[in-house]
Amino acid sequence: MRRVWSLTAAAVVAMTAVLPMRGDDFMYEKVYYVRVGDTAPEVQCRDEAGKLWRSKDHFGKKYVVLVFYSGDFVPDCTKRLSGYRDYQSHLASVGAEIVAISGDKPENHELFRKAQRLNFTMLADTKAEMAKEFGVYASSGGITKTKEIDGRETRLKREATLADWTWVVARDGTVIYKDMHPDAATDSRKVYELLYRRASERR
Repeated sequence: MRRVWSLTAAAVVAMTAVLPMRGDDFMYEKVYYVRVGDTAPEVQCRDEAGKLWRSKDHFGKKYVVLVFYSGDFVPDCTKRLSGYRDYQSHLASVGAEIVAISGDKPENHELFRKAQRLNFTMLADTKAEMAKEFGVYASSGGITKTKEIDGRETRLKREATLADWTWVVARDGTVIYKDMHPDAATDSRKVYELLYRRASERR
């Protein structure tokens, strides 16, 4: 009996370690994870300019790289998205579009884009609705402090905090790549190398 209790306790600890952080107002309710090979769910979200971005206008027409990240001006996120900025032309050359998603408001995205010279679409998933459709962990928002805007400390509020996950949706609308633990320094290069190999195999 003692051994059974020990195994049960170990299982609970292991499960707790992989569960999402839960905020007061962003309880993670949808137990669904989009897997490689699944058809990507149909979603929509406002971009950095407040314009409605609809997946049905993009999925199935080109490769779409979905970069879920914690928040604007968060150091690791800045490094990761700067990598996608630098690889943007390479990814475009293999027919891929980059779309970054966080729980920040559009106005935060605009400041972040300008400060880091980001050159791709940024979606404001403030209610974590898009994240939930893909099974991306989400918790309540937070405050990020930065001096990158005008040299003085600025506090930016985000409405939700999303996990750092990367997805690639193929031209047929299916998910062909998923990374739940992307490395900030190499994420964009790994995605490019994947799509470059696929393009080379079709020649």
